[in-house]
Amino acid sequence: MKTKGTLTHNPAELRTRIRPCARVFQHAVSHVLMFAFAGLFASAAVAAPILGNYPDTPLPLSTNTTVTPDAAPTDAVSINVATSTDFKGTLVGDRATGVVRVTDAHPAGTYTVTVTAFDSGGATATKKFALTVTTPETCLPVSFAHAINYSFGHSPQALAVDDFNADGNQDLAVADYTSEGIAIFLLGDGADNFGAPVSFTAGNKPDSVAVGDFNGDGKQDLAATDSSSSSVVILLGDGAGNLGAPVSFTVGNNPTSVTVGDLNGDGQQDLVIPNEAQKSVSILLRCCPTD
Repeated sequence: MKTKGTLTHNPAELRTRIRPCARVFQHAVSHVLMFAFAGLFASAAVAAPILGNYPDTPLPLSTNTTVTPDAAPTDAVSINVATSTDFKGTLVGDRATGVVRVTDAHPAGTYTVTVTAFDSGGATATKKFALTVTTPETCLPVSFAHAINYSFGHSPQALAVDDFNADGNQDLAVADYTSEGIAIFLLGDGADNFGAPVSFTAGNKPDSVAVGDFNGDGKQDLAATDSSSSSVVILLGDGAGNLGAPVSFTVGNNPTSVTVGDLNGDGQQDLVIPNEAQKSVSILLRCCPTD
């Protein structure tokens, strides 16, 4: 039906014409969204941590240094620093800045240091640099000065050497078997002088101690075995010479020592504990809450 100046359609005919247009529009929108999400997933899949470049670094035997990259890491949730097993010093990476801290570098030689950054999805990035430890003039015959004795606790059983307050000087952590605690001699001044010990509780009878970065924050923590409770105790450090509350993990009967290492190559520091009475070795693989 037509009227002058007006075009009128039957409603059924109008719906018939609109439906194909709506389907075309719906398909177009679906394709746009599909490509958009595909682009997001593709970008997420290729995202990986990035590390700056590290300079080759020399330092004298048995000294400390820091190696700073030309850029801070991005998209890194943890950093692992490793080199030849011939190197006996300590290497720790800061996941926020990428700075590698070297403590008690020895023995003399040139080592290839590998810095590996991990993201939350398992992607990695690596950088390498040469660390050259130089030896001073040979001194023969070997000689030592008279012992300097520091009074401490009741039964000092074991110790670890590291820089616990990040001042560039080595400090001491001592396990005291009969006083239910570990003490740290703070403020080592690099000239054989140490401040008064500050004690932190670590089980009932701590008889060994080892150093590691167990939460990946670039600060040194302590692990101590407690033979009386068949456990290993972890105390997290704050980088200023203080330790948090102890957290215990059950191992075998009568653990006698603890060693730190990355046993499964995931960038996390794990623990190995021999158990004397049980004639066994306990391995504790570190895992994050997201693992």
